[in-house]
Amino acid sequence: MDCSSTCARQEQATSTVKVDVEAMVRRQAEEEAKQKAEEEAEQQRAEEARRAAEEAAEAARRAQLEQKLREQREAEEQERLEAERRAAEEKEQARRRAQEQAEREHEERQREVASFLKQHGFSSINGVKKSFMSSTYPLHKAAELGDAHMVDQLVKAGADVAQKNSGGKTAAQVAAKKDKKGSHSATLSVLTQIPARVVGGA
Repeated sequence: MDCSSTCARQEQATSTVKVDVEAMVRRQAEEEAKQKAEEEAEQQRAEEARRAAEEAAEAARRAQLEQKLREQREAEEQERLEAERRAAEEKEQARRRAQEQAEREHEERQREVASFLKQHGFSSINGVKKSFMSSTYPLHKAAELGDAHMVDQLVKAGADVAQKNSGGKTAAQVAAKKDKKGSHSATLSVLTQIPARVVGGA
């Protein structure tokens, strides 16, 4: 029996099946490769998106920190400037108060000294008053009276502490001579401190 035609058909069918299987395997492999490539691409995109988000978050964090530090520095600088302004203002107020106090003291001294000079017949702070054979000065008169306050006022107003009267005595020597049981101790205390003080027409 001749099976050549039948065998030929069987071989053709087997060959077709073999080709179809190979094509199917190839397509499946291609699809798997494509799917894997897509998955890898998706993973890469996801990783890039994650990194971008992290970088953006880090940039935002740094920007926020820098803003906070900048605001802190500005606040500290503002506080420093305000403290300097207050200190300068307080210093100026203290200077004005001291000046006003000095002016009041000066005016009061001038009034007291003028009154003392007039009361005892002196023409000026270092003006001499003569009577008979003697001569004296305002500072000597205040020392003689034991008026420590007036001695101090006269010295501050410019009285000459080294000036000697007609008897050749300074105001301190006059006070020492008149001192009885400490009656002129305050006056002597003022006069003995004179060398350590700045004497002038304050």
